Amino acid sequence: MNENPFRSAMVWGVWLLIALVSAFGLKRFHIDNSLDAWVPSNLAGTDIGAYIFVGFETRDVSINAVETALCDLPEISLCITPNSGSTLAMLQTSPQGLVVSNDGHYAGVLCIGLPKIAPPRLTKAVKLALDKLPKQPGSGFAIAGPAAFASALNDYSQRRMPAIITLIVLIGGALMMLVTRSLMQSLQSIGAIMMALVILLGTIGWSGVRADMSMLLIPPMMISMGFSYAAHSAIRRDATRVLMICAFTTILGVIFFSSSGVPSIRSFALWGAFGIAIVWLCVLTLVSPPRTIAKRSGLLKLERRYRQLMYILITRYRWPVILAATAIAAIGPMGSGRLMVNPQPMNYFPSEAHIVRSSASIENNLTGMLSFEAVTRDPATTRAILNDSTIVRTVIDLTLLNSDRLKLGQHVLWCMCNDRDLKKLAPVFIRWRTQGIELESPIAFRGIAAQLLEVRRQMKHIAMISIPSMLIVAAIASALITHNLMSGFAGLIVNLLPISIVLILAELIGVSLQLPTLMVGAIGIGAGIDDTIHILSMRRHCSMAQTLRTCLRPCAGSSMIASIAMGTFVLSPFHPTAQFGLLMAVILIVASICDLVLLPIMLPQRPPNSMAR
Repeated sequence: MNENPFRSAMVWGVWLLIALVSAFGLKRFHIDNSLDAWVPSNLAGTDIGAYIFVGFETRDVSINAVETALCDLPEISLCITPNSGSTLAMLQTSPQGLVVSNDGHYAGVLCIGLPKIAPPRLTKAVKLALDKLPKQPGSGFAIAGPAAFASALNDYSQRRMPAIITLIVLIGGALMMLVTRSLMQSLQSIGAIMMALVILLGTIGWSGVRADMSMLLIPPMMISMGFSYAAHSAIRRDATRVLMICAFTTILGVIFFSSSGVPSIRSFALWGAFGIAIVWLCVLTLVSPPRTIAKRSGLLKLERRYRQLMYILITRYRWPVILAATAIAAIGPMGSGRLMVNPQPMNYFPSEAHIVRSSASIENNLTGMLSFEAVTRDPATTRAILNDSTIVRTVIDLTLLNSDRLKLGQHVLWCMCNDRDLKKLAPVFIRWRTQGIELESPIAFRGIAAQLLEVRRQMKHIAMISIPSMLIVAAIASALITHNLMSGFAGLIVNLLPISIVLILAELIGVSLQLPTLMVGAIGIGAGIDDTIHILSMRRHCSMAQTLRTCLRPCAGSSMIASIAMGTFVLSPFHPTAQFGLLMAVILIVASICDLVLLPIMLPQRPPNSMAR
């Protein structure tokens, strides 16, 4: 940015005007974790509306009172209770094990909402009706099912988020002042990032797009990268051209996921790329260029020790370090096939969450809370196949309720199983399909369980494609910047090593990744390559000693700010957000160490440009 005060004021005025216009869109910004946003290939095309399951102890409240309170709600199209004898007969199922326990001490009410009723509205209506009922002190209702799950997603994905974002901005600003030693540049960085955030969220609101849990990962990523760009821009005068390449690689790492078959992931990719571009543009035009300042003696001593360490490693241990790093980088991807990916939705929440305790209570006393549908033309044979497994707890024939929406001769069997059995369903679905074909009764599976399994398959597939693709981009960019193939190989190893270390640690510790955090690999490479590009760009024209002296403070400072900012999101009670922030922080820290220690060792030790002498 030009240091002319008038021009600086004009630029700030333009951005403030854009942010002000965008801010009006914040009124239309809504969080809606609709299950339809996670539907791949129309697998969740259920023939019933959103449903909610209410469980309770019969000694605490009467069945008739609950039935009267819920069945009269205008949001509900069908209410199944222990007294719904004719409805249960039509559905070809018994009340025991579905809406009443075998000992009669626990009962449930299955409430199916109208097709156009949103899950949060249905959940709110049921909760308000239940709150009015008289019950014993200390008693309560267990409320579970997809509608309650979607409402819990809306709640937990937003919990502590305003406080966390405020904290991350304050921490980022404080670290910026520590790195740049300039209060003005720190305040400019905060202002630029906050305006970019307002523009992003306001534009989402104006567009009418409903944000869900995957899109809520964009603000932390955007703020962290914004402070990283600001640190480089505030410390180095020649950082603009290099930061353009850095922003491009980060956007590329995000945009890879736009090819996903899951609408929610596509939205994350497109809006995430837009957010990175906006925060990059805001930072580069609003943060003042660096002024010449004397370095503190402590910093000079640190730089001197760093260069001494690098001299020893380069002159004595270069090839052992290179071989060890290459071996570790190769080991990680080899074990990626054994990486545990847990699609179980209840793992998104803390164990003490009401939705988790409610699901466990209903599953322990009545039936499973994870549903799927089996579409067939021979319901008797299909029911026999399903009942032959211990996974399926309840089978309900929905054919008569949806006869007008089914093809001639089709039947829909609604099956319910436990949440913890989701992993077991993947091979079981294959076995059931095979049995159906052998018995001339083909079965097609859809619904929530089939949807979650397909999302896991697609997310693992795109993660396996995006990570090698980003590594190729890193290698090509490194080779083009330096005009040296060895530098391209160094760029590939340096950016693969953080991902390999995270994979190895995850396998050793036994960590199960959540579905949204499968995107962290490609995004981490796109963000971690920033320091690689800065060092290679400087190395092209300078000696190794000058490169290390020039890049230490901006690279270490920007990585420290970005990793601490991302790590702050471990405070979120929503497990996907916390896990995404933690993994990104680890990747950025390891990537910074690799860039500052391993990359100089792997680079040619003579400056490629003879004019640098």
